[in-house]
Amino acid sequence: MVNVPVVDLTPEQEAIDQQEFENLLKSLEDLTERRRQILVLNKIHHWKYERIAQHFGISRSEVLAHKLSRASKH
Repeated sequence: MVNVPVVDLTPEQEAIDQQEFENLLKSLEDLTERRRQILVLNKIHHWKYERIAQHFGISRSEVLAHKLSRASKH
């Protein structure tokens, strides 16, 4: 479990944080299932591209293509 420090936020900062979180969720919803899975495995679970490629049975370059395609849309 990760220990996250408790920070007192102003109401304005809470509103900004909530909006940023909603924007992130919307961006994730806009991705295809495969792109979302690749993003989660890479950025949250810290899997390397080679491991992701092996997991999905695709080449490393296909993983990168999914990643680059996602980046160009946002």
